[in-house]
Amino acid sequence: MGQVKSKLETAIHSRQQTTSAPGDKHPEPEQAQPAAVVAREEQRAEQWTAVPEDAVPPSSALPPPPDPDDGSGIIVTEVQVDPAAVMKAIEEAFPSSSRVGPDDFEPLKVLGDGCFGKVMLVRRKGTNDVFAMKSIHKDHVIKNKKVRHTKTERNVMTQLRHPFIMQLHFAFQSGGKLYLVMDYFSGGDMFFHLSRERRFSIPRARFYAAEIVLAIEALHAEGFIYRDLKPENVLLGADGHLCLTDFGLSKESVQDNELVHTFVGTTEYLAPEILRQRGYTKAVDWWSLGVLLYEMVVGSPPFYSKNRQLTFRLILSAELNFPEGMDAQCVHLIRALLTREPKKRLGSGSHGAADVRAHPFFESIDWASLMTKTLPPPFVPQTSSLPLNFDERYMKRTPVDRYVLAHVSFGRCL
Repeated sequence: MGQVKSKLETAIHSRQQTTSAPGDKHPEPEQAQPAAVVAREEQRAEQWTAVPEDAVPPSSALPPPPDPDDGSGIIVTEVQVDPAAVMKAIEEAFPSSSRVGPDDFEPLKVLGDGCFGKVMLVRRKGTNDVFAMKSIHKDHVIKNKKVRHTKTERNVMTQLRHPFIMQLHFAFQSGGKLYLVMDYFSGGDMFFHLSRERRFSIPRARFYAAEIVLAIEALHAEGFIYRDLKPENVLLGADGHLCLTDFGLSKESVQDNELVHTFVGTTEYLAPEILRQRGYTKAVDWWSLGVLLYEMVVGSPPFYSKNRQLTFRLILSAELNFPEGMDAQCVHLIRALLTREPKKRLGSGSHGAADVRAHPFFESIDWASLMTKTLPPPFVPQTSSLPLNFDERYMKRTPVDRYVLAHVSFGRCL
């Protein structure tokens, strides 16, 4: 059976996003994946888990992609965009009449960048208040049919007031961009720290997992499925407490046992029921927590291959392996969260997050103190007046909010 290695020789570095073309079937290796699935092409020197041939299910174990009209959310045919409806939705979420605009903020540093736009550390002019400002190109949002996703991201941050969920301060638009102005977390993201420390201690992983449990509980209580829990979306504050961010893949207005069919998420964190494409519930977030907890204490996701198709197959049926001597309660919790049958997964029952909080792994957690942030964190990141815990590739760039022409194409697009 697979053996788990004791050392990680290469830190995690890169990501690549791909989308499907009209009529694509489930891809063979190196072909594009369905829309909204983010592929994690990390540069690893070697695999953590050596999987024997007989442990990997055949490609036929994966179902074919759904028909374009079955409500799955995978775009496989051309769709006519309604310009009026799109612009109305954008205006509702990002009012052009807002008294605050991009000219009210001074760019200080680039914190992240991508095809959607960028995230910058900014200071509101005339004050000492600093924020993280996310700018998104309207053309990208419309052409990639992400207007609804962008609205959902805004809704999560405005509807929920929770210590471990990102808060939105301003939302507005310019001619060619949409803007979200949020809290700035100077500790960087968990991905940054894992790539340098390789893994966390059990007490540190327990602390982070407990705060994530409370955040997921709040999201589910308000009818949201997160669907994108991963190290990059977990931010650390200067006080050592965390915050979930980036809700662009979230689903809103979901009842407890309601089935959702959209094929969406990040490859290594996809729950088996998403891959089977028969519908899934809020239980997918508990699966992702199990994957993240495993990655925190071991240093790599439990099911991973540079071959994305193989990663899918590992998620569906590969054996779950742990290093020798690993904390028994932690192993038990991860196994309970990574139960492939959703109805048997910890957190999926009628008591939801309460069942997760009651697990012996969290016995030392004072949940009331944690909720009020009076429980001391086991790690406090080093911070200063300038960002320290962010990728240097972005930090070296000139922080400029470039003007984008207000040209938006409403042709037939994918």
